[in-house]
Amino acid sequence: MVKFATVLLRGVIATFTGLLVAGGTLTLAADRATGQRPTLVPAAPSEPATLTVPDVSGQAYVFAKGVLQDQGFAWHVSGPVQGYAANTVVAQRPTAGTVVLDTGAPLLTLTLVTNPSYVERGTPENDAPYDGTAIKLPAHVAQRPQTSAAPRLEPVPAPVTPAPKATLTPAPTPTTATPTPAALTPTAAAPVTPSAPAAKTPVAKTPAAPTPAKATAGTRTPDFAVAGAPKEPARSKSLSDRVAALAAWLERHRDPTAANLNHWLYEHAYVVAGARFGWWHGVEALQALIQVDKRAESLWGVGSQSRTAAEKALAEVRSRSS
Repeated sequence: MVKFATVLLRGVIATFTGLLVAGGTLTLAADRATGQRPTLVPAAPSEPATLTVPDVSGQAYVFAKGVLQDQGFAWHVSGPVQGYAANTVVAQRPTAGTVVLDTGAPLLTLTLVTNPSYVERGTPENDAPYDGTAIKLPAHVAQRPQTSAAPRLEPVPAPVTPAPKATLTPAPTPTTATPTPAALTPTAAAPVTPSAPAAKTPVAKTPAAPTPAKATAGTRTPDFAVAGAPKEPARSKSLSDRVAALAAWLERHRDPTAANLNHWLYEHAYVVAGARFGWWHGVEALQALIQVDKRAESLWGVGSQSRTAAEKALAEVRSRSS
């Protein structure tokens, strides 16, 4: 009997324990079922960067290239006239003021006309020194809805206000005044004693400090005249100063990235073209530029072709300057 009671008690305990476990499981499941899931809110799409096409029409090709590069565009010369520095831009596509997406280096197409006064020498540069990217318009420009005709507005006549009647006022009758002679009493004038002139204290003049002479574009004398060549732009650095700035920039940018190579190539082409145009101190600028090219070769492992072009330009400019 004792053994039977013990077995029965164990069974009751096991059954009670099972019910407790099952109840806890159901409670946990119920708690999980009634919990709310977090709501995911999609992030707002960021607006793509845009660029505005600059106006380079009417500019010399050498200046138009600088404007386009500074504002993040690439270019390609299309048409019979090639990309020589003194030729003039007459058309561009897209037109100035167009807003485009910044796809990296949006490619503009330029049309040039020949400068008849300038002799084209060397090899033309019809493309940017880096790859251009596609022109893409923003969505609000590319998918602009068609506008319907404006409704016709009938003119509404303005109300006519009658003019006020004129009132005639009789002119006043002039009266003749009889002048009464006033008694004139002579008054003796008081004698005026002349005062002694005030002594002037001499003021020492401070000589103005001499202003150091600065070689601006207006005071730079061209090394030689080239018919049809553009003049050195006003308020710009001289060629020698430009090369000095390029040398300092090169020491701060020792990695041959695409952006660094593009900047160096443009500055190099600008100095070479300006020296060939006869701009001020072109020989000195080219000599310094050749040293910068050698430094670029040692840092980047490129630049031999540009250095050769600078050496040829130096021989040409030196012969014309003498």
